[in-house]
Parts: sequence; structure tokens; C-alpha cells
Amino acid sequence: MSNILLIRAHDYPASELSWVVWNTPKQLATQQGKVNSADLSSLKTLNEGAITILAIPGEHVRAFNVSLPGKKRTLLSSLPFMIEEHISEPIEKMHVVSGQFKDNQIEAFAITHDNIRYWQTLAFESGLDIRYITPDYQLLSTQEPTTLWQEGTRVMARLHQLQATFSEQTLNLLLPKLQLANHCTLYTDSSVQFDSLTAKPLPRPLTEVLAANFSLKAPPVNLLQGDYQAQSALHTFWPLLKKPVIAAACLIGLLFTGVVLDNMKLSRQIADIDQALIDTYRQSFPNARRINDPVRQMRAQLRQQNNQGDSSQFLSWLAAASPLLSTHNIRLQNLRFSPSPAALRLQLQANSYNAMEKLNSDLQAAGLNTELGTLVKNQDSVSGLLTLKGQ
Repeated sequence: MSNILLIRAHDYPASELSWVVWNTPKQLATQQGKVNSADLSSLKTLNEGAITILAIPGEHVRAFNVSLPGKKRTLLSSLPFMIEEHISEPIEKMHVVSGQFKDNQIEAFAITHDNIRYWQTLAFESGLDIRYITPDYQLLSTQEPTTLWQEGTRVMARLHQLQATFSEQTLNLLLPKLQLANHCTLYTDSSVQFDSLTAKPLPRPLTEVLAANFSLKAPPVNLLQGDYQAQSALHTFWPLLKKPVIAAACLIGLLFTGVVLDNMKLSRQIADIDQALIDTYRQSFPNARRINDPVRQMRAQLRQQNNQGDSSQFLSWLAAASPLLSTHNIRLQNLRFSPSPAALRLQLQANSYNAMEKLNSDLQAAGLNTELGTLVKNQDSVSGLLTLKGQ
């Protein structure tokens, strides 16, 4: 990729950010400007085909040089404990990453979890494919080891003994300790003078300077390591999405289980109805052998018994009697249909005389011609014959 899109934040939380598209082969800026943090997604077209870097204020990222015995890079996991005494925050609240390793010295960088989460969320919500999140001072050149850069009241340094971004007031306090006087150049856009420093104007806007210094051969430290490693948006934000996704999966599972149970219940009901139809057919036509389609076969039997008979009469009587049998909790023991004269005899069993009599009166109220035979009491039930006749 020949283009670099550098987005530079000046404060935390971010308000306005500077950006530049830097053409590496030509070593020049092709586009640049400023954007509000809420409108960061407007840079999507510039993001395509470019390496995108988010440079964050270095004031919030502490840098350390840590000595490692020999070449035991396996000790990297213990970095947080090696710098713990130099950090005011509890180490559990810090995200610690490693940088360059040279001469048994390794760079360590510490930022609070809240801070790195903020920048990662900002990048995610913008929809930009941001490869690097790095402190701004890490984009200064290492080829000028005695150079400081000032923009406004903020000063950046990437020296052997110090990597940091700080205020110009802090610079006055650091100069005697760093012993840089007469050996250091300060590139600045400010008119403030330091007696012990050689001040020169910025050769170009500082955002361009930082973009020009980026190199894949010696990239800046990437804070997107460990739990914040740059991966797919789903993997990055899975911890935030996990509970809602699991809840949704459980809900879908419950709904699917409910549908399956309903289908099983419906299948059983259909099977019960099919069996009831077969039983009815056998009771009506005891000599029947093979029963495949009881409704169709019953119609055929009725037509066969009497070409003049009306099988619809039989079915209409069944349709009228069946729901009333269920309503009064009356059990059908047997039935027989005679086409000529049309009559349907139902052998019934109920829990009481009243149930049988109420069934008879309800059928008559429905306009049917009925005759209730003698009712016989048998222990806890009552049985009898109910006949439906043609008019």
C-alpha cells in the first residue's frame, strides 16, 4: 500500500481530529483536513486501500525501557509487574504492551483499559479499518535522537532516555535532568523561546511529519495487542455482544422447542382422530377388512348399501352429535347407520341420567329427530341407545 491515512487526536476524549493522506513513494500529502470525532466515518472513502493509523495523545500512554536478562522474551508476560512501582494506577487497571527489543532492553507502554477501550470503540463506530492505535510520540523519527517537536503548548519527544508528550511548562523542568542543553533542536510553531534549546520553525504541519515517519519496516508500537488485538469487529466486541447473543439464542431455542412440541402434540391429535375414524368405520361396518381411507371408504360403503341413500345424512348427523358428546362427557361405545329408512343408532355411556337426557334435548333443539331408549344404570355409569331418524 502506497498511501497512509493518519488520523491524529489532540485530546481525550476526542473532539476535533487532524488527518492526512500521505503518499509514501512521492513523500507528499495528497489530502488533509480536520474532522469532528462524531463524523469520523466520513473518512471511509480515504480509508479504502490505505494503511490507517490512529495517533492518540501521548500524555495518556507511559513509556518505559525495561531490562530483560539475556534474550528471555518469555519474560514479556511479566512486564506489568516490572513497571508496577512506576505507575500510580493499580496495575489491574492498566493495559501493558511491548515494543522494540534491543540489547536486552524492551520498550513497555502502559495505558488504562478505559482509555484504550474508548479509542477502540471510536474506531469501531466509525467503520474505519484502523490497523494501528499508537501514542503520537511513537511516530517521531529515531534518526534525530536530540530533537523535540512542539505544536501549540504540547511538546513531543522520542529520545533514548524519554518518550513522552507533555506541556511546555514540563519541558522547563525536564531540561536540566535530561542534560540536552546546546545539543537539542526544538521544532516549534510557537514563539516561546528556551535559552538552552535551538528553536527552529516546523518544516511542515506536525501531522504530516508524523505520517512521513511511518514505516512498515520499523512500525510504531501498536496498542492493539492482547485483549485489544486488531481483529474482526465481531471478535473485538464479542465480550460486549456475548450476553445479548446468548439470550437471543436461548429465546430462539425456546421458541423452536415450543414449535416442535406443538407439532408433536398436533401430530398426536391427528393420529387420534385418524384412529377414531378407523374405529368408527369398523363399528359401522364390522366385515370391513383393509382400511386405508376411512372417510372415503365410508362414503363408498354407504353408496353401495343403498343407491338412494344419502351418505351426507350420516355425516351431518355425526357432525352435529360429536361436539355435544364431548360437551356432556359422553362416550360413544358403538354406532350403526341404516340408510333405508335413514337412522343412526348410537350406543352411549355417560356419568349420569341427566347427561343423557340433556344430550337428547340439545339434539332436538338443533332440529334433529331423536329417540332416547331405556337407560341402564351400571355402577358409576349410565348406558343407553340414542337413535337419530330422518324426518
